[in-house]
Amino acid sequence: MKDILPGPQGSAQVFPMLGLEAQGLVLFRATDGVHGLELWVSDGTEAGTRMVGDIAPGASTSDPREYALSAATACSSARTTARTAMSCGASR
Repeated sequence: MKDILPGPQGSAQVFPMLGLEAQGLVLFRATDGVHGLELWVSDGTEAGTRMVGDIAPGASTSDPREYALSAATACSSARTTARTAMSCGASR
């Protein structure tokens, strides 16, 4: 898996996380030091690890939770300044 934020601070907030064995994917929340905690997806390789979307733009945190996958779309509940909502993005 990719080291999203190298160094001692680390990037992952591993709880909550969702393993999708049939799809060979894992959904988790992490920060890259530029964006707050956002939804990420990985197939276990460096090249296959990426942020699904910057739900709360910039350094703000969307605090993704309650993950789900439908076809090729990853979803999680997320927080923005105004509200909590379900956010989805392509997982592959």
